[in-house]
Amino acid sequence: MNPVTLLKNVIDFLSAPQYLVTAALIGLVLLIHWRPVWTKKGGIALFALLGNIALARSGHASDATNWKQAESEARSALGLVPWSAEPDRELAVAQAGLGQIAAARDSLRDAVDREPRDWSLWYQLSEVTTGAEHRRALAQANRLNPNRTSGEATPGDLRLVLIP
Repeated sequence: MNPVTLLKNVIDFLSAPQYLVTAALIGLVLLIHWRPVWTKKGGIALFALLGNIALARSGHASDATNWKQAESEARSALGLVPWSAEPDRELAVAQAGLGQIAAARDSLRDAVDREPRDWSLWYQLSEVTTGAEHRRALAQANRLNPNRTSGEATPGDLRLVLIP
């Protein structure tokens, strides 16, 4: 098993509700007992791990159409990995599921600001906008990924957008 698959499996395992406390305790033990090796990189790695767990939980909640939990987990991830566009994407999916299209639009604008080269964010933004902004977002998605086929998503359902 390659390291990326292994890490993904660990995150999926630790993101199950019954193991979230375990994941938090592991982080706390690492912080307290290995303080001499606590570096800036180590701190960032711990926050990234916890942020990825929150993102996984948000995705699982969205898949189960539990929009409130998905929104809560995405907001947690925003605080843990503020450099990433993924918490904004997950938040937008939850907000769209709750019918908060204006909020989803704002979250996707934030995501695009963080990661302007991600075509799927532009495509998702096009799904929740109209008029000139819709045309601009769709054109940018097509510029960044000219091989994208139509029909990859159902309008309004951001969960069905192919995420690379």
